Amino acid sequence: MNTYKDIHCPHFAICSGCTINKDVDNPPLLKEVQNFFSEQNVPFNYYSEQVVKWRYRAKLAVRGSAENPLIGLYENGTHQVVDIPLCRVHHPSINQAVEKLKTWIKVYKIKPYNEITQEGLLRYVQCVVNRSSGRVQLSLVLNASGGREELLAAKLLWELNPDGWHSIWINWNQQRTNVIFGKEWVLVEGEEDLWETLAGAKACFHPANFAQANLAVFERLLNDLKSSLIAKEKIVEYYAGVGVIGFSLAKKAEKIECCEINPWAQISFEKARQHQGFSHISLVSGSSSSHTELLNHANVVIVDPPRKGLDRSLLSALLENEFPQELHYISCGWNSFKHDWKELTKGWQLICAQAYLFFPGTNQLEVVAKFKKK
Repeated sequence: MNTYKDIHCPHFAICSGCTINKDVDNPPLLKEVQNFFSEQNVPFNYYSEQVVKWRYRAKLAVRGSAENPLIGLYENGTHQVVDIPLCRVHHPSINQAVEKLKTWIKVYKIKPYNEITQEGLLRYVQCVVNRSSGRVQLSLVLNASGGREELLAAKLLWELNPDGWHSIWINWNQQRTNVIFGKEWVLVEGEEDLWETLAGAKACFHPANFAQANLAVFERLLNDLKSSLIAKEKIVEYYAGVGVIGFSLAKKAEKIECCEINPWAQISFEKARQHQGFSHISLVSGSSSSHTELLNHANVVIVDPPRKGLDRSLLSALLENEFPQELHYISCGWNSFKHDWKELTKGWQLICAQAYLFFPGTNQLEVVAKFKKK
């Protein structure tokens, strides 16, 4: 089997995680994206990596019973959880962690959550693999308000796999919504922060932080972005997360100002900034629309918005502000990118683009487009 083309997952028929099982490196969307940039008469490149064992981060639902726990994703079109112990896109450490988790559930009779009765303790788990060690930062989302009994039970889980865990966290969530995480986190055992080195820079992750799941392809994007920038630029980055992009460019830039709305990002950003001794990179906490004044300090702008695309106020500011002369738009939503591109062309010229297969097995592409001010 060609691991750069085919997945051949035994769960493919019923699991909602993947929609493509063969020729995964050539998703249907790729042709549309290629044609779009060809019509704009700009250079376009495409990059994909291995299509199995690429996922270093997974959020999984826990249902079933203490005797027969089901840990996985929902079946297509239902709220029935599909058990996916042999998932081919998971890093092997995730599948191993899930097996240890099942043993813990069975031995200590941990009751999985029931969406109908709203009873049961364990709702979701998040597994994040540390790339250098293969150890897992495990988060248990519990249908409880916090207590000694749950903490003691989680410590028993640590003892089942002490060499395999990076850390174990509890997230308390009794909300009757589809929101996975609650607001309160407790470290049970292990290291508080998960550190990764990406494109030569250190980044720090609390389990509440957003992070990319496909680290190999993300690192390629970071290196490509770094190569496309000239030295000593003044950069502003919106939707910055914990600052991975900014830190990867820090040694090349004169100044970097980041903006991120997730309140957990500020703490992780500051730890990584101090660890690397950077004094010329900073982060403001808040929405992009509330910090458009940062554009006044930059000649290069990097935006990495969610799937819905740019906030309208930021889009307007990019058109009205005279200072930035270069824009790098990192898009995870193709339809929203096309909408934003149409608006941006009123003041910006598209120069080139590249697509990356961040989620092999799906018909999704990450697109990075470079613009120059007209």
